[in-house]
Amino acid sequence: MVAHIFLYKAKDGKIKEIKKVQKEKFNLYTISTELVYNTLLSKLSKTGYKGDYEQSFSEVKNKYTHPVIISKDKNTFEIIELDSIDKEKYEFNYLNENLEIEIPIGDFGLKAKSYYNSKDTRKICHDVKKNDNSDEYKFAIETIAKYHASQLKNKEKCVLIPAPNHSGKAEYTYQIARHIMLNSPVPTRFMIKDILGCKPHDTLYDLKKYGKEPDFSFFLNDESFDYKILKEAGWGFYFVDNNIATGYTFNKAAELIPEIIPLPYAIGDFAKVGYLNGKYFVDNLLENKFNESGQMLAEMEKEFPNTFKKIVILELKEKLKEITNPQKLLEYTNIFIKQLNKQEKQSFIENIRAENINSSKDFVKYLKNLNKTNNKSQEKNVLKDSREMSR
Repeated sequence: MVAHIFLYKAKDGKIKEIKKVQKEKFNLYTISTELVYNTLLSKLSKTGYKGDYEQSFSEVKNKYTHPVIISKDKNTFEIIELDSIDKEKYEFNYLNENLEIEIPIGDFGLKAKSYYNSKDTRKICHDVKKNDNSDEYKFAIETIAKYHASQLKNKEKCVLIPAPNHSGKAEYTYQIARHIMLNSPVPTRFMIKDILGCKPHDTLYDLKKYGKEPDFSFFLNDESFDYKILKEAGWGFYFVDNNIATGYTFNKAAELIPEIIPLPYAIGDFAKVGYLNGKYFVDNLLENKFNESGQMLAEMEKEFPNTFKKIVILELKEKLKEITNPQKLLEYTNIFIKQLNKQEKQSFIENIRAENINSSKDFVKYLKNLNKTNNKSQEKNVLKDSREMSR
């Protein structure tokens, strides 16, 4: 940690000084899944880094609550607890998004990008939801479509079934399907069946935030569709989507079309695609641990305390990037902050700041005041700011 002293002339004519501390910065990777962990070790080994390669993923997860790999130089790395790092002395370069991790889907050669551990993947999945005519939207559609077209180049007779979006019908997913055909050298190998619909709904994030049970009411909007006839003719069915986060959407679709194959561009860290008795399904730790009212079971916190908080942090980060209304920023942040102890709260705030999740002046001011909420009088200041921001 290096301190710099700057001299300046004040309005009263006196010479004063400002002391600025430059924090030491180092690279950091978060360890979320076994695939991420093994990929990181392989990457570090190939580039000649020295460190502990002997620990298994299960040993690391049992030893640390928030395990991370840090590197303070170009030669060594170490595995430590994130919350043990002195945030006053150090800053981080979060590098997970610079990875290029792909997740296998079944045993048929298909794969998807790791949503949190693959370069530009989160941005593309976000941009495609804009559903407008912007350059970002067009680029996202084309990028996802080319990725899928490349994977399906050796497949014959593919029925592309776009996932219904929040509006209840396929919108950007339909455009992805259409561009898959356009990017294929043999478009006749494909047909698009826009046959799935659902009740318009809020995002899963919002539903869980308010303790509501997801109810998308999936249905076939084409009663004449009979997948068995196409199956007998040798056609395969692919569920086109930008991202699998919880698996809820795909599992609902699979109830209507039992042999449908997931074809997402990306998969989140806590969604696992499975294959059993000729059918695909998506298993999710968070989804499986909610009770009927949407509240987390007590055993979830005991068994997966680290997992639950990571999921919420990641989802919250995505939400904060989209919000421009100051009151909404406070609303979403406060819900999560209440679940954290003092040390976890500090770690969370530093993380949000380091990644520049939302740079609005009011939100930055709010984050600063969160550091001062250790007694009632300080909490009143935060409440005061929240009221001012809502005006």
